[in-house]
Amino acid sequence: MDIFILGLYIDQRCVYYKKPLIDSGTLGTKASVQVVVPFLTESYSSTNDPPDPSVPMCTLRNFPNLIEHTIEWARDNFAGLFTIPAQQAEEYLRDSKGFAERTSKNHSEYDKNETIENVKRLLGSERPKNFSDCIKWVSYTLIQKPNLKLFSPLVTKPFRTSILQYHCPITL
Repeated sequence: MDIFILGLYIDQRCVYYKKPLIDSGTLGTKASVQVVVPFLTESYSSTNDPPDPSVPMCTLRNFPNLIEHTIEWARDNFAGLFTIPAQQAEEYLRDSKGFAERTSKNHSEYDKNETIENVKRLLGSERPKNFSDCIKWVSYTLIQKPNLKLFSPLVTKPFRTSILQYHCPITL
């Protein structure tokens, strides 16, 4: 159920029964609180926030229910798997000393380690060397990523089987 519709319903019930309502919510780093006292303050339904174009990450990861959520989920995963690591590797190649300084200033130990692992993975000896290697690397990456459950059929089938049925005419 849409949280806004639920809020309107609860607001109507609180006004009807003359009970106060405290509504709060978060969206990413933003937060809001609204106190509603029937017949004293504005009710929840008397104000409308402008539509927010962003999609909360919890919705994307746990409850995607619109096509926009699916598109945003795919963009987020593509960026995390392919775009951001490639940008980090390129930055390292351009200015390794500056890259190391910027990475060391990152406050999150997880982000530091992830950045270093991304660069190692893309520039290390295991990196793809030709088109076939790239296809294998992408396939392994998508299968090994635990939250990408879309590709689980590939895991349950023998890996040397043709994945033509998945619209990819290459056998691995």
